[in-house]
This record gives sequence, C-alpha cells and structure tokens, in this order.
Amino acid sequence: MEGRRRLATLQRHLSPRECVSGHSNPLDAYRRLARFPTEEMSRFIVGADIHEFKQHVWSTLSDDVLFTRPERELTMDDMRHVAFMQFKRVAEYEFLTEREMAAQPLKARALNNCLGAYDWSLAVIYSLQAGPFRRTIMGSGTKRHDTFVERAHHCEIIGSFALTELSHGSNTKEMQTTATYDPATQPRIVVAVGDHLGG
Repeated sequence: MEGRRRLATLQRHLSPRECVSGHSNPLDAYRRLARFPTEEMSRFIVGADIHEFKQHVWSTLSDDVLFTRPERELTMDDMRHVAFMQFKRVAEYEFLTEREMAAQPLKARALNNCLGAYDWSLAVIYSLQAGPFRRTIMGSGTKRHDTFVERAHHCEIIGSFALTELSHGSNTKEMQTTATYDPATQPRIVVAVGDHLGG
C-alpha cells in the first residue's frame, strides 16, 4: 500500500513529455544532420538482431510513464524507490528469458546497456538480480532450487550483494570474511574482518 502511494506521488512529478528514448531526445537534431544513415551504421556495428532488440527495449520503455524523467530533483530515497519500481517493471516486460540470456549473451549485454543509458542505478540492480543472484541459485545444481530461480526471475524474491571489508576494493578473491552454516541453529554465522558494508 505504501509503495503504491509513493509511486502515485512520484508519478505526479514525472512529465510524459520526456521519455527514455523520448521523441524529444536531444541527440535527434544531430542525427538528422548526419550525412550517413545512422540506423544502418548501428545495424552494421551491433548486428540487425541486436539493433532491433534495442529498439524494442527503447520503444517499450519510452511508452511507459514510469520511465519518464522527473521534473524535479528527487531525494536519494525517492531515487532508490523509483529505480526499484523500474527494475520490477523491466522484469515484468521480460525482454529476455533465462534461456535467451544464456543462449544470447550479447542480447543480455545490450539490455543492460539500454538500461544503463537510461539510469545506471537501474542497470546495476537488474544485472545483479539477473546475474550473480539468479545464477548462483541456478548453479546450486538441484531441481529443488528451480522454484527459487523462477521466483527470482519474477521478482518475488530479491537478491543482494554486500562486501564487508574496508580495504577490499573490488578484489573479492582476497576477502577474509567467512560465512558458515550451522545446522543446529539454521542461520549462517558470518565472521567479518571489516566494520562496514561496501559495494
């Protein structure tokens, strides 16, 4: 209920005039000045299949009011909320199935690039959910995990990623934090070297 109220409030601040690929894209004027066919160049560089896929993503998002640019600056909390709602909407559109992601990794990268061109917060949320979280569950190797993969695909469960060491940088292989499962008490026991979450 709270989420719907916040979304309604945020949508009042969104302008339907400025869409993602928006018909008022600031680059359109320069594209019209080009002395060569820009769409043909795009098809040549990324291939017709990827080009058409990206156009489908852009047109879908540009028609959705949730992806219009806000008319005012949002608070950090509101930006996070909007990014999460957009992430869920992208999952609802199901631009790529799990099989398609595995069979056509260039399309998965193209989708992430489209989302990133709009908002890298959205792209990061989507790629972490679609990548490490779901793939970790899938790699568990048992059929009993299939339901979790499906639930993650439909955003019924959400994954997270956290590094706990102050000096880790992005070198996850050198982390010293451990997590051990205790069958007697069920929860994992986390022994962290650092004192805050990073990443």
